[in-house]
Amino acid sequence: MKSFLSETSIARARSLLGVAVMSALIAGGANAKDDEGGGGWKPRVQQLEALVATLQLKQLPVEASVDCASGGSIRQALEANAEGAGLLTITVTGTCTETVRIVRSNVVLQGQGGATIQAPAGALFVVNVDDNVKNVTISDLSIAGSSIATAAVLAQKGAHAVLKNSVTTQSGSGVMALDNGVLDVTGSTLRSNNNGAYAARGGVVSISNSTIENNSIGVIAWKAGSVNLTSSLPDYAQASVGPIVRGNTTGVVVRSGGFLELADTTIQGNQNGIVVDSGGAAHFFSQLNGTGNRVTGNGTGVLAIKNASLVFSDNTNVITANVRGIVCSANPSYIVPPNFTGASGNQQGDVLGCLP
Repeated sequence: MKSFLSETSIARARSLLGVAVMSALIAGGANAKDDEGGGGWKPRVQQLEALVATLQLKQLPVEASVDCASGGSIRQALEANAEGAGLLTITVTGTCTETVRIVRSNVVLQGQGGATIQAPAGALFVVNVDDNVKNVTISDLSIAGSSIATAAVLAQKGAHAVLKNSVTTQSGSGVMALDNGVLDVTGSTLRSNNNGAYAARGGVVSISNSTIENNSIGVIAWKAGSVNLTSSLPDYAQASVGPIVRGNTTGVVVRSGGFLELADTTIQGNQNGIVVDSGGAAHFFSQLNGTGNRVTGNGTGVLAIKNASLVFSDNTNVITANVRGIVCSANPSYIVPPNFTGASGNQQGDVLGCLP
C-alpha cells in the first residue's frame, strides 16, 4: 500500500502554518519580557506549531494505492488513515478477498483494471458504510458476495454512499440500505442476487442509469424503506437515463409500509412486473427526461393487493404488452388522472378490478 500527499497539499499546509505562527509571534511580542525567565512565548509558539501541523495534516487529501495481487489490503489502507478528515482516495487493483467497513467520511474507493472485492467464506457483508459517515463513493469495482452474504454493498445507521460504474453479484442483496442509510446507485449492474436492491427501516436506495437483472426479486422496499427508480443522477445535476429492471422472477416488490417511486424506468421481461401489497405504496411519477415509465413484457404488469396504494401521475406511464396490465385485489387505493390511457394492449385485460 502506498500513501502520499500531493505537493500542493503540503505547500498549503506550510503556508497556513506560517500564518498561524506569525500571528502568535506578533501577539507574543507584547509579552516579550515573560520570556526572560525562560517560560515566555517561545514554548507557546512551539506548541502552536505542533498543534497546527497535526490539525492541518488531518485535513489534507491522501491518495493510497492497494494492489491485492501483491498482498495489499483495503482494510489496512482505511485503518492507516482512520484519523484523517480530508479526502482519502484508495485505488484498488487485483482481487481483494476481504470485507471492507468504512467508518470515516470523505472516502473514494475506486477500482482499476477490473478490480474485484470478493467476500471471504462466512462474511455477512462485503462493503459496509456505517455510523453516519458521509461523502463516500465506491466506483469501478466488481463486488461479489458469498453463499450467506447479506449484502454486497450496505449503507446503514445514517450513512450516505454512492455506488458508480460497478457490478454487485452473488449476495442476498446486491445493494442494501437500512436504518436511515442512503445509497445512490448509478451506472451499475445488480445481477444474480437474491434481491438486486433492498431498502428497509428508513433506508433509501436511489437507482439511475443502471441494470437490475437475473435476481429472484429485482427491487424490494418494505418496513418503511424507500426505493427511487429514477433518471435523476445522485447530485441532481441533470436528468440521465432511468434504470432497467429485467429478467427477474419478480421485478419489484413493495410491502409492509415500503415506498416506491418511478421516473423514466423500464420494467421488462420479468415473470411478474411490480407487486404492491400489505400497505405498500407505488408512485408512477411524471417523466423527467422524456422517456416516462414503461412496464412491458411481464406476466402481470402491476399487481396491487391488501390495502396497497397505486398512484399514476399522467399518461407518460405506459403499461403494455404484458399478460395482464394492472390488477387490483383486496381493497387497494388506485389513483389515476382523468381519462387515464396508460394501460393498453395487454393480452388478458388492461385494468382488472381497480376502481379510482
